Amino acid sequence: MKRHFFLIILVMVLASCNGPIETILSNNEKYFGKMIDNETRFDTAYTEGGLNFYYCYSIKNKTNWSEDETAEFKKKLIEKILSENLKPRVNLENAEFKVLYDNNYSINFLYRDILSGSNLVTIKFNKSVEGYQLEKTTSEWDESVDLFYNKLILQNK
Repeated sequence: MKRHFFLIILVMVLASCNGPIETILSNNEKYFGKMIDNETRFDTAYTEGGLNFYYCYSIKNKTNWSEDETAEFKKKLIEKILSENLKPRVNLENAEFKVLYDNNYSINFLYRDILSGSNLVTIKFNKSVEGYQLEKTTSEWDESVDLFYNKLILQNK
């Protein structure tokens, strides 16, 4: 009888012990499906392969994503705006990001169109010696996007 009681107690203790990543996932669950601002809904958070942590969002999108010659420019501009907004926030002063850093995770922010569900952009921060660094993919649109962002978006803030 004592053996069964001990096993029951052990199972209960093990079940209540979440690791740090499981705790982060659990803490994020209360925000699933909630609008975090007028344009953005937090959909989910998950891990992949023990190396990547994903925060998934859907954004209200007023852009026509037809595959015309400007579709890539539009996506790169949204990526620039979102990454510039995220860069100062993804740091080791944030307790959640510090836990992810200490557990060797890269952080990915995945944005989808709220109506179609299609992927718009993924913004990735890789672990480095100094903390997290934005992984920037190159595009033929980079110079145009940077100019547009600096001249029209930053000046209107």
